[in-house]
Amino acid sequence: MHQEEARKKLVYEVLGDQTVPHDAEMELESLHPGPASTETEPLSLEDIKALQMEFAQNPEATANKLRRFLDPNLTTEQLGQALDHTRMILEEPEAELESLAVEEAHGLELPLPLDFVDSFVAEKYRANKILINPYERRFEDDHATGLAGWIIWNGLPALKGVFHKEPFRWHTEKESRFVYKLDPAQGAPLRVALFADFGTGLAHSFYIAHQFAVEAYDAVLHLGDIYYTGTRQQYRDYFRRPLEETAAGLKPVFESSKVFLLPDNHESYSGFSG
Repeated sequence: MHQEEARKKLVYEVLGDQTVPHDAEMELESLHPGPASTETEPLSLEDIKALQMEFAQNPEATANKLRRFLDPNLTTEQLGQALDHTRMILEEPEAELESLAVEEAHGLELPLPLDFVDSFVAEKYRANKILINPYERRFEDDHATGLAGWIIWNGLPALKGVFHKEPFRWHTEKESRFVYKLDPAQGAPLRVALFADFGTGLAHSFYIAHQFAVEAYDAVLHLGDIYYTGTRQQYRDYFRRPLEETAAGLKPVFESSKVFLLPDNHESYSGFSG
């Protein structure tokens, strides 16, 4: 059992997760009251074998199931290769970690895009010295590991044909009715920041959070997409953590701004349980 848990930990490290998934509660008003819900379970080694067997017997039908939460333009051949790569990660996560380490080292050796520092990284944001690798592509669905991550987190409900869905959270059930008053300084304009696809846990998320902490907007609104599937733990590790761990001398974003979240397709794959 200890060896199996160690292997799982390596798999989640490949996918960018901080820890092996477990129940994680968050103090956000939008959380449905009551006990923790059953969330999407990641694909196991036995599951990927079953999915590969189903794919071998009926590739197009199985591919259509997978396209539901992947790129709908992926070919059957590409999906077959993705299943093979997913099984390799589940069987030999150490090899995938070595490959990712080489890829990361190569990316850090490449020069930053010409306009990256002067046009994008304003001087007031540079003090935090966050090491950014703009060539990090682990969560992109045209990257082998990214595609495997989607399969690992969504393959089980695709295999079973069942996607869990949380009860809809009606605004009428909340005292606030999800209407919030913003109080900008007297005579000052209301300053609001919009951001999306933030929840990866990678350096750029911490960098964006640093910008928010410096600016102290009246409100920041996330337009959705916590990778991979918006589980409660992914919300905690990939969304809340960067907004809380700000540089010395700066308030956490949750204290300096009102934070609002909207769900998108990623969150739907875990039934909006986050």
